[in-house]
Amino acid sequence: MISYQGTINGVSNFNAERAATKLHRAMRGIGSDERVIIEVLTNHSNYQRQEVKQQYKSMYKRSLAKELKEELGGLFEDTCLALLKSHAEHRIDCLYNAVKDTGVDEKCIVETLCLQTGTDLKELHMLFKTKYNKDLDDYLFSKVNEGIRPLIKALLIYGREPNTDPDLELAENDAQDLAKTEPSTWVAQNSIFLKLLTSRNPIQQQLAFQAYKRNTNSSVADTINSKFSGPTKEVYVTVAKLVEDPSQHFAKELRGCLQGTTTNDDKVINILVSRSEVDLQDIKEQYREKYQRHLVDDIAADTSGDYKKIILRIIEPSA
Repeated sequence: MISYQGTINGVSNFNAERAATKLHRAMRGIGSDERVIIEVLTNHSNYQRQEVKQQYKSMYKRSLAKELKEELGGLFEDTCLALLKSHAEHRIDCLYNAVKDTGVDEKCIVETLCLQTGTDLKELHMLFKTKYNKDLDDYLFSKVNEGIRPLIKALLIYGREPNTDPDLELAENDAQDLAKTEPSTWVAQNSIFLKLLTSRNPIQQQLAFQAYKRNTNSSVADTINSKFSGPTKEVYVTVAKLVEDPSQHFAKELRGCLQGTTTNDDKVINILVSRSEVDLQDIKEQYREKYQRHLVDDIAADTSGDYKKIILRIIEPSA
């Protein structure tokens, strides 16, 4: 089992009132003090930022998010608002925005749903209904490719066991069951593959995929790559890679965002904010090892202004 490390850990001497006061002073008068805003938002953990939001509302009778929206603009504003959202709200917004008139970002959907615990998924369903007045399952099923609906259904089920101590014997049994089945059947509803995603917590999934590779000399992702075809292939490979090593997957995604003539800033913000307390330190290392480049240098070359400053602080909070 791989251990992961984020870049934002929060402040040890946390004081919500002091942080709220700093933000309020930074937005008083003409203009705003972006340096202070960046410092407060990137120094505090997501949990601490939620406390600061509540404290700000209590002290000034105003929404901190609305205040920032009035003061800021562009990608800097987008990043600040993303940092202010709770983990769950950030995820449901990603799911909602993944479905557009121009098409559906199926990779974004599986990236958001994969590796969530049953408790996480239950919260996502409730919050999505509250914020958007829509049923999450119906919203996604009506738009995604028919071939991946069984996968999306499996990822949305919140009956997964909670994270517990790793069970190596169980992982070995799951890997053997998976190896006995024909890969072409993995896409079918109630398949061994989908049951593994539905019933096991993320730790057990990863252990089972590691055991599968030891037993078959092929990773689950490589098996899917060689046996699958059509529009379902990329989505299933994404799921497999996320289970096997999420930091490696997101390092590759960031590289894709930064290549070409334009930067996919929305995805850069999404990945950096969502992984900042999970495995962003590992993503940086994977990026350096795979591409012989530093993520912070590539981001710096493709961004500018206050947006650049806040993004770099998420990657290197002590810089």
